[in-house]
Amino acid sequence: MAKPDPNWKKYEHRLLVAFIINFALFWVIAVGIGGDAVNGRIENGLYLLSSHGTDTPVSPWLWHYSLTHTRLVITSFIIVFIYGLIKNLITKKAA
Repeated sequence: MAKPDPNWKKYEHRLLVAFIINFALFWVIAVGIGGDAVNGRIENGLYLLSSHGTDTPVSPWLWHYSLTHTRLVITSFIIVFIYGLIKNLITKKAA
């Protein structure tokens, strides 16, 4: 088996910090703009963000930004979760 890159821990740490910062920014922005597009909708040409049952009308650009950022956060969470599972299985198997 190939020897792992000695800098791998540093890369892991940087990616985890980037994930946490992205999630924190998502949360702060969603609170600031009144929700997110995944929970919102487009109704009669009106773009609505939603948070806890409260709808906030926004521009189409902001709605699409929110949708993209929300999907990015969800996708990155899934990737980090799967990576953690695989790393845990490999670590247990090597021990």
